[in-house]
Amino acid sequence: LNDKVEEKESFIKNVIIRLSTLFKKEEMMEELNDIKNIQSEMNKLVVESKEGLLKMIKSYVENMKLKEEQAIEELKRSNSKLENQCEKSAAYITFLKEGNDKYRQDIDSLQPVSYTHLPSPRDLSTSRMPSSACKKKK
Repeated sequence: LNDKVEEKESFIKNVIIRLSTLFKKEEMMEELNDIKNIQSEMNKLVVESKEGLLKMIKSYVENMKLKEEQAIEELKRSNSKLENQCEKSAAYITFLKEGNDKYRQDIDSLQPVSYTHLPSPRDLSTSRMPSSACKKKK
């Protein structure tokens, strides 16, 4: 009887060991499945992050292209204004040169005047000196 009880105890122990091993395997399988699910979710997040990052980069590049085009247009407008100002300045310089040449010709045609050798236009019979200057001192 003791042998049979021991045998049954041994059998029960073996069953318990096997069951605990199975439970451990099931727990491990569940944990492994959980890990796989977590990895899958992480992969999805990585893909979504990459897509989001690509969208941000594309948006940034498009924005920079737009700003570049606006800057080019502004430079073209400024260049046009500068060209217009240069044309006006060139016309003004030409006007000044023509005026300068005309005045230079006028100046070149003038003759020097000597104030010491010109005859007086007044009547020489009357003196311009005051009468008191003409009196002699005694």
